[in-house]
Amino acid sequence: MQLHRNAKLGLSGRFALVHAIESGCSIREAARRHGVSPATACTWWRRWREASAQEQETLSCLHDRSSRPHRCPRMLSPAQQERICESRRRTGWGPRLIAGALGHPHSTVSKTLKRKGCSRPQPKQREPANRLQLSSTGGARRSFGLSPAVRIRDTRRRPSGAPGGNDSPGYPVRA
Repeated sequence: MQLHRNAKLGLSGRFALVHAIESGCSIREAARRHGVSPATACTWWRRWREASAQEQETLSCLHDRSSRPHRCPRMLSPAQQERICESRRRTGWGPRLIAGALGHPHSTVSKTLKRKGCSRPQPKQREPANRLQLSSTGGARRSFGLSPAVRIRDTRRRPSGAPGGNDSPGYPVRA
C-alpha cells in the first residue's frame, strides 16, 4: 500500500481507529486518541461502514484512494483527439500551427499530442556522412587545396582598442 507523505495513520492505525469506534468509543474521542481530526476519523469510519465484508476482511477499504478525477468533462472527444494526431502525422506541424488550423487552444493540442504519444516527431532517416580517409594530414591539405602559408582571418569580435581589435588593420594569422 502506498501512503501519501502527509498521512497521519498507516493501515494498522486506521484499522485501530475504526476498531475503537466500533467498540463504542465516540468518533471525537477515538480521533483524539489516534492524533487525527474528527473529520478524518469520520471519513475512515464511513468508508469502513460502507465497505463490503470482503473489503473489510482484506482492509482494502482503508487504503488511500487516487486523487485523479473520475471524469474530465472538458476533454476533447476521441474523434477530435485523433484529428489532432492525424494532422501532426500528415503535416509535421507543432502544437501552435495545429491549434490555429483546427481552432483549439495550443495548450489543449499540446496535451493531446503528449497523451497520445505523438508530441515528438520521429527522427528522419539520414544518409551516412561522407568521410575522407586520408593517409596523412598533408594529404588533407592537398585535397582541400590549402597550403601552410595561407592566412586565415580571425573573425572573432574584440573590444575596440584591444590588440588585434576590429578597428586595427592587422588580424592574427593562423598557419
